[in-house]
Amino acid sequence: MVGSVGRVGLVVAVALITLGTQLAAPSAHARDGATEAAVTRSGTSAGVTTGGTTDDLLASVGEQVPAFGGMYVDEGSGNLYIWLTDQGQSLSSAARALQGALGIPVEVVEIVKTEPVTFTGSLQDTWRPVLGGIQVEWTDDVFFVDKICTFGFVASRNGVGGFVTASHCTTNQGAVDSGGVWHQATAGFCHCSNNIGKETVDPPMFSGGSCPSGRICRHSDASFATLDTGVTRSRGFIARTALGSTTWNGTNTYRITSSDIPTVGETVNLEGRTSGRLNGSVTGTCVTVNISNSNVTILCAAKASMTSQEGDSGSPVFRINSGTDVFLQGLEFAGGGSTMYYSTINEIQLSGELGTLSFCAPGFCGS
Repeated sequence: MVGSVGRVGLVVAVALITLGTQLAAPSAHARDGATEAAVTRSGTSAGVTTGGTTDDLLASVGEQVPAFGGMYVDEGSGNLYIWLTDQGQSLSSAARALQGALGIPVEVVEIVKTEPVTFTGSLQDTWRPVLGGIQVEWTDDVFFVDKICTFGFVASRNGVGGFVTASHCTTNQGAVDSGGVWHQATAGFCHCSNNIGKETVDPPMFSGGSCPSGRICRHSDASFATLDTGVTRSRGFIARTALGSTTWNGTNTYRITSSDIPTVGETVNLEGRTSGRLNGSVTGTCVTVNISNSNVTILCAAKASMTSQEGDSGSPVFRINSGTDVFLQGLEFAGGGSTMYYSTINEIQLSGELGTLSFCAPGFCGS
């Protein structure tokens, strides 16, 4: 499913009219093809003659009601629901428009606001603009590499627009792979669909010093990719799903207003293409992580009590500050049992790592 953030969800009001008779077919008392219904509210009734069919009613309402978005009759209650797609339209003007379209007195029309109606999709679908928490695929046909991971967050580095995700999701961790391509959400059979960018910064691993003997190290498992021209992006936003769900409507988001240093005991969240949203308590703030079946070590990582899954690598990790405003803490890169490990935003921005990044929503963090 191809989604578009903010493309839907304009439905903000419902006109609720209690009908004594369904409008789908003429009533037993109809004369000359007209449908007669009793419209009631609080014991008040009024005789209403509609245009004979629901299609006629649709046409009439569509012509006379500003921003008419659609309607249906609830078979259980007999209520007629009308959607208004103009967020700026007042309820009183909508009631007057309905009176003109249907011949119904204003006093028997009740209009109530509802939640927006939106498409149902998944973090694993294709979305534009791109933002944190959605699926990405890395392909490198030179080395026959194909990996599914999670888009971390939109960022600018030295004035170049791109995004950050896990370095190990590319062909070679700790090296820029010029032959690879990032796609969102999938590359297709040809590995040529939904291209969004190429890896441009992935600092080398090092040994010696603070790195344990026999290991190669970095202070973060993060790389930066430059987004292609024309790929729309939402800097400072992360897809927001229900806890444990990957279902996303394309509009609900978290807004990054600052960054944060992890503190043991606080609750953090993750948004990943496989797990959806997870949360748990921070259990460590600067731990050395040796990746099993490899000689790679990530220094001074944080850990939290949650179970991430394959494909969640690169997921943004954040703390909810207020409402849907969050403080970015870092990127998930590994999990073991009921523990999730993540590179902190401070380590990611070290001079030997990705350096200074701009990642907050417009108007925050000095942007």
